[in-house]
Amino acid sequence: MGIFEELGASEAVATQKFSIYIPNKDRNHQILPDWSTWIDSAIYLLAEINGGSTSLPASKSAWKGEDDRMMSEEAVVVYSFIRHPDEFEKNLGTIKAFIRDFGIRADQESVLVELADCEACFINRDDFS
Repeated sequence: MGIFEELGASEAVATQKFSIYIPNKDRNHQILPDWSTWIDSAIYLLAEINGGSTSLPASKSAWKGEDDRMMSEEAVVVYSFIRHPDEFEKNLGTIKAFIRDFGIRADQESVLVELADCEACFINRDDFS
């Protein structure tokens, strides 16, 4: 018996997780005045495509800029489990448009996205006993 079955889950719901990192500063180290709007947009975009999404609390991060200067910022990770790969692939153009729009309008040097292999499941109320 696998771990999920032992915990009471009936089946895995996803085998991949897609994440977008939304920093609070632009490439010139200026605070983004509409940071929360970008976070909300990413949450709703991924929820619309994958049926749900989650944002993690802001975390401190550091990176070297184009001029090799050390930069610090906070970033929120918005992620979603890919439950229907075909639907996700059909919406890659929409995701790409969001990333491009954020990159240009928020003056980003780059936008970090992540596709990770994973296994996720729901343990339903009927399985709590």
